Amino acid sequence: MTIAQRLLRLVLRVTGAALLLAAPFVFVPRTWHAAIHERLGFGPYPDGPVIDYLVRSVSAMYVLSGLFCWLVTTDLRRYGPTIIFLGAASVAFGILMTAVDALLGLPWWWLAGEGPPAVVLGVILILLERAANRPATDGPAAPE
Repeated sequence: MTIAQRLLRLVLRVTGAALLLAAPFVFVPRTWHAAIHERLGFGPYPDGPVIDYLVRSVSAMYVLSGLFCWLVTTDLRRYGPTIIFLGAASVAFGILMTAVDALLGLPWWWLAGEGPPAVVLGVILILLERAANRPATDGPAAPE
């Protein structure tokens, strides 16, 4: 395994592990969500089933994304095009979330911690995948 392949696997697995940390929030009591919401300075937690649904379904989507990151590490060559897609989607997601966060007036630390890291992650995934799956060469091509 090349250094690029090892780095790509590491980045995907660390990302996957971080995303899997959302798993408990699919199931924790609503009071935990409310306490976190208030501790972050967002005021009283909104009431209603749609809010609870969104928090739990977004957490579940993070978990699904984390599992997907781990899946593609099982065969980097086979899933190369999928990893490129993941990288491009991460860049697009990061740009979109930066705009959404800014439009919603979220604090600077929220904005800086969500969109820009997703863009950087996407670029890293694309660059590492290209390096990891570059065809091996035995040296300079022989003259014809």
